[in-house]
Amino acid sequence: MIEPEPPAPRENSLLFGHAAAEEVFERAWRSGRLPHAWLLQGPPGIGKATLAYRLARRILAGPDVVDPNDPESAIFRRVAHGSEPDLFVLANEVNRKTKRLRGEIVISQARELTTKLHATAVGRHGRVVVVDTTDDLNHSTVNALLKLIEEPPRGCVLLLVCHAPGRVPRTILSRCVRLRLAPLAPEPMRQALAAAGLAGDELSPALLALAQGSPGRYVAFCDTGFLEHYAALLDALAAARDDSTRLLETADRLNGLGDAGLATELLTLVLRRGTEAAGRGELDPEVMPGEAAKLAALIRGRRLDRWVGLWDKLRDLPGELDHLNLDPRRTFFLALTALAGSAEERLAG
Repeated sequence: MIEPEPPAPRENSLLFGHAAAEEVFERAWRSGRLPHAWLLQGPPGIGKATLAYRLARRILAGPDVVDPNDPESAIFRRVAHGSEPDLFVLANEVNRKTKRLRGEIVISQARELTTKLHATAVGRHGRVVVVDTTDDLNHSTVNALLKLIEEPPRGCVLLLVCHAPGRVPRTILSRCVRLRLAPLAPEPMRQALAAAGLAGDELSPALLALAQGSPGRYVAFCDTGFLEHYAALLDALAAARDDSTRLLETADRLNGLGDAGLATELLTLVLRRGTEAAGRGELDPEVMPGEAAKLAALIRGRRLDRWVGLWDKLRDLPGELDHLNLDPRRTFFLALTALAGSAEERLAG
């Protein structure tokens, strides 16, 4: 049986758990004094991009359209099909050389967007730029976006989707109205997954625990066999002290996923779960039998500041692989070696 594909954010007419944030924007829009830059922040996969396109449709439809998010409305169809002339999107694109999705949004995309904004006339109800996501902007693209925010083209509203506001420069944060979106509570989570074709009695408690209120993460975990990859990764790290070849095999496995973001998610999950186990002395719940014991063995005798410090190194991995043209297999091997730790480090800790 083939699982149904959830709709892309621009094609999705449904939003769960974020009515309050949408109402804040709606009131500002009705007031006639709509700020020109908004930051939609929260964990990945909770509906931020879906909300961004809902807000874009509200702006571009104008006051005469009662429900611009009705799938039968003209504005909904144009946005869903990518044919709305007053909507501009800045997002990751496929690298023509590698044929893979870029790990970052590059400066050439920002320049092309700026050119289009200055070359096209303001539409009847203005124009909207959706940035999905600010986390993927490289340094040069951040500067270009800042200039757009500081000197917005006439009639232009920017909607910035953001997973980690702590990584966004203060110069951008200070110029945006921030909508803070929280992970979904259990009932909206179930509703969102049901809308994606995942029935309640078939939901995995382990994946629900890992998804942490993010329907998008849950669906991605299902599609990629995430638990199986996570179990293999833990086993390889546990065995690494006696058999370093396991790390090479695991690096090959991560590289074979063909998705640096997914590989990084697996690596950072070990960090997060290991830190939780060290801080509380237990994991509740375990997402697989023996998880707590394996993590405890992995972090035993290690300084947690070094363990947590790996987070900063790993979070930029997808962008660095693409931008610096690094060898993915070797990069994953080095990350695995750092996670496994050396005997000397354990003794020193």
